[in-house]
Amino acid sequence: MNLLGIDFGTKKIGFSLGSTITHHARPLVTLMTNPQLDKEIQGLLKTWRIGLIILGDPGQHENNQRLNAALAQFEQVILSPLLVPIIRWTEQGSSQEAQTLLHDYPSASRDAIAAMLLLQGYLNFHSFTKA
Repeated sequence: MNLLGIDFGTKKIGFSLGSTITHHARPLVTLMTNPQLDKEIQGLLKTWRIGLIILGDPGQHENNQRLNAALAQFEQVILSPLLVPIIRWTEQGSSQEAQTLLHDYPSASRDAIAAMLLLQGYLNFHSFTKA
């Protein structure tokens, strides 16, 4: 099964692609928030035959209140209508770690690398049997 990792930001959203067969994630794309975002995400889901979305969760820290409110709205308005299961997964530290990996992924943005890191963390934590 293919998985889509999402590192949400209020201006830019990083996406990554992973597989339960290979247990590997890679940076995919960064999209700007815009009125066509739902259609762009639908395109990713269709192109990559996504069966599960792993949505980065910044945690309930006091300084994340605005981000968490925007994330909840994004999940409810954009993602939920797509009818693909969504799992929230911690993204704490992924953006900082992504910054250190930019040289390893020269064609990827920091946001897409952060999405890769959170998705890889999910894949590492869960054991999937090969289909």
